[in-house]
Amino acid sequence: RQAVLWAATLVPFGLLPFLLGMTGGVYAVGGLLLGLAQLGLAITFARHRSITNARALFFASITYLPLLWILMVLART
Repeated sequence: RQAVLWAATLVPFGLLPFLLGMTGGVYAVGGLLLGLAQLGLAITFARHRSITNARALFFASITYLPLLWILMVLART
């Protein structure tokens, strides 16, 4: 439940740079997709606790922030 809660929190906070006018629409779409993917993996892990789902969520959490930063650099206004 904790993973789902914090992944759900990432979705709106991940979109803040777009909402504040720091980035463009490409970032908004990419950030939304990344946040929803993270949330989906967290929900999957919460429903079916397994090593496979735990690993998927772990690797997604490691790659989420660098991918978000790359999007931010590429889509800055």
